Order: sequence, then C-alpha cells, then structure tokens
Amino acid sequence: MLPYESKFTMSTFGYLVISPAITSLTSDRETMRSLGCSRIFEERAEDITERPLWHQLLEEVTAGSTIVLPELSTAIESSKHLLTFLEWIRFTKVRVIAYNEQLENKRLQKSGISISGSQRSQRDL
Repeated sequence: MLPYESKFTMSTFGYLVISPAITSLTSDRETMRSLGCSRIFEERAEDITERPLWHQLLEEVTAGSTIVLPELSTAIESSKHLLTFLEWIRFTKVRVIAYNEQLENKRLQKSGISISGSQRSQRDL
C-alpha cells in the first residue's frame, strides 16, 4: 500500500494520455482504481493540443474531489500551466495525486511546503 492510499469520500477522477508508444495501460488503470477513481478520462495523444477530456474533467471536479495522474507532466505542459494549476487546486480545494512521482498536494502542505511556494512556520504544522 502506498503512503497516500486511502478511502476517499468525494469523487476521484483519473486522467491518462494514450499514445501509440504505450503498449498497455492496464497497470495505470489498476493503480487508479485502487486509489478510488470512479471515472478515468483517457485522452488520445492526437487530442493533446486541445485536451477536451482534461477540460471536461476540470469542469466536473468539485471541492474535496481528487485528481489522480501517473505524473504531473500528464496534465502540465509548461511552468506557466503549472503555476496556474497550483493556484487552481489551492482555491478549489482539490486533492491531486501523481502516483509515479509519489506527489500529493495534501502531503506537501503537511510537511510545511505550501503549494503556493512559501514555507509554513513550525508552529503552523
């Protein structure tokens, strides 16, 4: 069991990008299901410029929901997108897990690293 695995009470969504180079997504799908994903959005590589399913996922999530990704780079194209995405998850109170990188925004906050880039003082922990 991974350190961030738990039962979620809100909606949990997975997001994958399917490319011809990937021969099997079975392990990714299994990991996402084990992390509680009720729905997995599978974007085709040829749609990556427009990302219609990514935008649909972002419209469906609500405060307290979780987005599960293999890597953060699955959803983020540039540092500008990263900053925008981090601000968005901070304001919407959405949990994000990038399981291949063992990243989770809630865990980062508990360790004193804010997703907005500043550190909390010890008394805030």
